[in-house]
Amino acid sequence: MNNEDLELFAQLRRLLSVPSKAHFGQLFPLLRRWQHHEHVLPYILAHLDSWEDHDRLASIRHVWPGRHPKQPPPTLRLVRHLQASYKSLDGQQARHVAQSPHLSSLIRLNLEASGLDPSHLQFFTHSPHLSSLKQLNLNNNPLGDRGLDVLFTDTTLHALTQLSLRHCKLSAEGLASIAQNPAFSSLEELNVEDNRMGPEGAHQLATSPYLNRLTRLQLDGCHIRSHGMEAISQAEHMGSLRTLQLAFNNIKDHGLIALTRSPHLTQINTLHIKCNRIGLDGVEALAHARNMTQLTQLDLGLNPGIWDGALEVLAFSPTMKRLQHLDVSGCHIGPDGLKALAQSPHMSQLRSLSLAGCQIDAEALGTLLHSPHIKQLQRLYLTGCPLGDEGVFQLVNAPQARSLRTLSLDQCGLSDEGAWQLAHAANLSQLQQFNVMQNEISQEGHRILGTSPHLAPELRKKHLWNLRMDTLQQEARRRGLPVERHQHALIELLAQTRSPLTEKSII
Repeated sequence: MNNEDLELFAQLRRLLSVPSKAHFGQLFPLLRRWQHHEHVLPYILAHLDSWEDHDRLASIRHVWPGRHPKQPPPTLRLVRHLQASYKSLDGQQARHVAQSPHLSSLIRLNLEASGLDPSHLQFFTHSPHLSSLKQLNLNNNPLGDRGLDVLFTDTTLHALTQLSLRHCKLSAEGLASIAQNPAFSSLEELNVEDNRMGPEGAHQLATSPYLNRLTRLQLDGCHIRSHGMEAISQAEHMGSLRTLQLAFNNIKDHGLIALTRSPHLTQINTLHIKCNRIGLDGVEALAHARNMTQLTQLDLGLNPGIWDGALEVLAFSPTMKRLQHLDVSGCHIGPDGLKALAQSPHMSQLRSLSLAGCQIDAEALGTLLHSPHIKQLQRLYLTGCPLGDEGVFQLVNAPQARSLRTLSLDQCGLSDEGAWQLAHAANLSQLQQFNVMQNEISQEGHRILGTSPHLAPELRKKHLWNLRMDTLQQEARRRGLPVERHQHALIELLAQTRSPLTEKSII
């Protein structure tokens, strides 16, 4: 080796000594500087064998910048997780990548919003070099039923355990092509969110003999309605299911009741049924369901039929004794519902609670935070609750506040007095995430929060940054800037403005 090679090798050893995504990403520009880097690839691969797969992530732009030469470089062999999303390849380049033998180590491929049509995407699903691929993300590709059939008829991807097809314009016919394809017999996770498959699509999945290994099924926004829920409840091959996501499906009580009576779905520990038409009858069935005793996560948010009485039934159910995460945001929950949670001995495992948009007051919050049962709460979301400064007083003086890691108090009617209490609350010193935007807090109040001796330095900086971004969003909208799509416009505006809140370390 010459001196330059020795220097490059020293840098290489340093990068390989500590596994991380950042170090992995730095390998590729380093190797491009090395004239004969192919000779060190076996050495690198030997070291990477001890790395976690998730650290061996790279984008196709990073591995193959400029798409020159015409064939992907041998360094592609180093990658376990390849990002080729958001129009990063054209059809010809996709063909070159899919035909490359350097793909043989790949276990995860992200082709989200690829911009490729099915005739080009099929290069990947029929590649002889991707037989070990475990995870495939095709989200936001307008495949349609015919395109899906093109991709997976006679596919070589028989080792897939995770397949994501969110928002791919699929109907029940497309779901049938998945359900009837033995190539998917190894699938453990399937995401078909935001496809209008309707109840018939749910029936196709439920009756598939090949999806018997599924542990996670995501059906948010699929319009399956209660009839589709009844079909899923009768899925005799889905006994391994642990996570079931059903948000935005217009499911009524009788659909949830069918789920709670399923003799097959007995292992579910995560149930998301946000934004449906669930009321007291459905919650009562859930609270007494023998097949729901494994529940640790439950999302009932944005169901307008859920009131205090439903939450009380849920809270005092022994079935819920393992519950760690509960979301009732946007439901008609008031002080009585919150007090029921506080008084229940079955809520002792609760670690995350979302009450955003609920009509709870300061007294009810105090009751919750002084509960002898709820002592492990780490994440508390109170956005939009009319707590006022009195609610902050209850919060900062509660012993349970010491366990909080995430706290959201956006739009809670706080003033500078509340900001002062938060800034001087020693009980909140363990916070890792903190939001208090869109309140009646002045710049001076935010400055006090941003210099709190009890908030972590990174949290203080983030708070001041969020404050400036919030202020600038309002200013940007006034100027007609498209802030939702072009955040860089805000950053540019930020660079042009000055504020007494600015810290050099923020910008």
